Amino acid sequence: MQEEKLERELAPWVRWLARIGLIAKGVVYALIGGFSLHSAFGHSRPSGSSGVFASLGSEWLGMVLLALLGAGLICYVLWRLAQVVFGFALHAKSLTSHFARRFVCLCSAVFYGGLVIDVADHLFSRDRADHGETLARWTGWTMRLPLGRLVIAGIGIGLLIFAGWQLYRAASVRVTKRLRLRGHRSIGMSAIVAISEFGVLARGVVFALIGAFLLDAAWHYRAERSQGFPRALDTLRNLSYGHWLLGIVALGLIAYAVFQFARAGRRGIEAGNNHA
Repeated sequence: MQEEKLERELAPWVRWLARIGLIAKGVVYALIGGFSLHSAFGHSRPSGSSGVFASLGSEWLGMVLLALLGAGLICYVLWRLAQVVFGFALHAKSLTSHFARRFVCLCSAVFYGGLVIDVADHLFSRDRADHGETLARWTGWTMRLPLGRLVIAGIGIGLLIFAGWQLYRAASVRVTKRLRLRGHRSIGMSAIVAISEFGVLARGVVFALIGAFLLDAAWHYRAERSQGFPRALDTLRNLSYGHWLLGIVALGLIAYAVFQFARAGRRGIEAGNNHA
């Protein structure tokens, strides 16, 4: 009850930043999942966010949609930064937990801020399909710095921990908490919970692969091993029954998008925003 009271005291603009941002975040995952589902049973390579943005930017209507998506992602970044600065909706039980959640919100703001820059780049630069090379370039630049390999290894370990946390959330009641559900649920809401749990699980698998690739790149000092979403999805497709595995994960990413839309529809601001 105390969390709900604190949430009601938030200014309307803060609520709308969260809602619009969550919708934009959901659209990104829906697009990645949709393109990946097409790749699972087609001949194209799986795409990450950059490849999706490049595809959207190839037509004028897609550019309009891309601009709207960029504006939505800006709202999400501003919401995360507002949490970092003002501690909005961070209901922690201890001071350490509170600052840890602010740090996670900062990491989230940086990550999605990178997506905003990527959107802007594709709006003004046509035909820039990126199959994961951006992360490899950043990894190579970082590893050339003093202690750069340790930084990349640390990020990889952090992503593996984050992925493990995602898997734990998918198997726990935390999804229902984030959807603000209590007591008896209708069949429809139970279905949304199940879809959301599946989405969180699929996203955790992809981030675990990306973390493993970063560790591999740091260990072998080869930045090209650190490609992100496209390589993670392509790795799944190259396994035994890989097309089916990629299809399942692609559906999971779409399910994660449904989770974001559900959160936005249920006020979008939940206690304990310790996620990216």
